[in-house]
Amino acid sequence: MIREKLSENKRDELCNQLWAVRSSPYFADPEQTLADGQYDTYIGFRSDRVVHGVLGVWASAFARKSVEHRHRSGLPLKSPVAVLVQRMVKSRAGGVLRTRHPSTGDPRQIHIVASYGVGIAVSSGRVEGDRFVVRRGDDDRAGLEIISQEIGEKDAKVDQFGFPRDVPQEQREKLSITNEVAMRLAAIGKEIDKLYDSARDIEWAWTCPEDKIYLLQCRPAAWDSLWTDYDLTHEISSGFTGKADTLTFAQADELFPRVVTPLTCTTILENLDPSTFVLDDDDEDDDDDDDEKPDRPSPIFIANMRVAFNYHHVSG
Repeated sequence: MIREKLSENKRDELCNQLWAVRSSPYFADPEQTLADGQYDTYIGFRSDRVVHGVLGVWASAFARKSVEHRHRSGLPLKSPVAVLVQRMVKSRAGGVLRTRHPSTGDPRQIHIVASYGVGIAVSSGRVEGDRFVVRRGDDDRAGLEIISQEIGEKDAKVDQFGFPRDVPQEQREKLSITNEVAMRLAAIGKEIDKLYDSARDIEWAWTCPEDKIYLLQCRPAAWDSLWTDYDLTHEISSGFTGKADTLTFAQADELFPRVVTPLTCTTILENLDPSTFVLDDDDEDDDDDDDEKPDRPSPIFIANMRVAFNYHHVSG
């Protein structure tokens, strides 16, 4: 059927067009089950070879790394995989746009990596690209500002047919995109982050002399769960209730992995505290004397608006 559909288009512009063939796996919870790098991607295919790329993507679903990934994620072996066939553009540069800083998770910093040629050289880790960090304001009215830029090695690039090519030395010493293009990418990333209300990992391409930016793929960021520098510094900023207190986020972090609201705090303290007490033998026999017993300290602790357990109070 795929061959028949492709053979229906006999126009010269389609026959000579280059295509990219890539996967788009379906998961019930894509935010928690990421599959970047688990399936093969093919670029620079002409129309008569697209069907081979589609079959190659489907076959890569049964490669060892893909099967192990689904096994670790609790997914069935025969998870459905859609295949995208995209018209390729003649990109002067391409790369990855991360709407939040991948190392710190800081939502105020947009991270851009760029290199010459097709952006798959950056996303696959083949090339060390140029790096831009753009600071965004706390609200929509605040502007964008490039706070750092670093020239990458860029000793090679991937051409439109997917083949590696050497980059001349004089081009390696220059940025692959201008500051103006970096600012345009940051503005796009800011809008996409606002649209999804979560960190995104975006592949892009920039054409020249048309001076157009194309977004090729947008997926949830695998590093979105990282703590920011502020989180690490103020992990347990709230004061302890005693010298022997021992706080832990283990177990509690599985149920409440992120910052909770004041309403959640009051609900947790009121309803979950009784279930975490360790009762003595005498406590189980004297149910009628509950009102006369002194109040025990709460084993649930709120540290910097995050739920923790106090082992000292649980065992005390």
